Amino acid sequence: MAADPVAVSDRVPRAAYFSAWVFGLGSYFGSQFLLMLGVAALRRSLPRMPVYWPVVSFFALGPTLLLLDHVLRRGLGSSISPQLLSNIFYLLIIAAVFETIFMRFVFIPDEGPEHPRDPEDALDALDTPDTPGAPAPERRVLHIGAHPVPLDELIYLEARQHHVCAALASGSLTLRSRLADVLAQTAPEDGVQTHRSWWVARRAIEGLGHHGGKPVVLLKGGVAVPVARGRLDEVERWCAGHLGGPQ
Repeated sequence: MAADPVAVSDRVPRAAYFSAWVFGLGSYFGSQFLLMLGVAALRRSLPRMPVYWPVVSFFALGPTLLLLDHVLRRGLGSSISPQLLSNIFYLLIIAAVFETIFMRFVFIPDEGPEHPRDPEDALDALDTPDTPGAPAPERRVLHIGAHPVPLDELIYLEARQHHVCAALASGSLTLRSRLADVLAQTAPEDGVQTHRSWWVARRAIEGLGHHGGKPVVLLKGGVAVPVARGRLDEVERWCAGHLGGPQ
């Protein structure tokens, strides 16, 4: 709307101009929805077929602009002849910029087959025996932002935009911080980073596994944390050194 690629905003009522673009946006999302349904159906027979989002956007944008051209021409009269379709590549760039911003900074995909949002399910099986007469060890803490978190209560860390979610034995905390700053306080024996957004404490790990053909780290209690394929070799080496080998 702000770019006004067909240069009609100063020749039509604002309400009509705004309404036309809302209609166009709805048509665009509707086209994307139908295309993704088609892709989902196609992937039943071709599960490894890659789908590139800009391609989906292009094929959703073409029919939308054609329809919007028709609506504007019918609604605004013959004195105005919008040519949105002829600006498809310019509008595709605009759409790609905003969709990239949304996908990178707003949308948080469910990357794990079983997203462990409730850490207490994983903690039920953690072994924390107390030895009578043994001196209490000094508790290490990690500082997430300015908040100290006991390392021996930690199950996993998850980066969410500009915050870090810490799953603990007593619940969870979400604090403004960078995952890299928190992990800089850990040692290799404390746990392993399975994904750019995930770190798992050693004491919570049962072993490696697969879910839907994707590698995961299984926590005690049966929940799973995603393993990025680019980190799989590193995670396997870590398991071999700290858990006695991949499970």
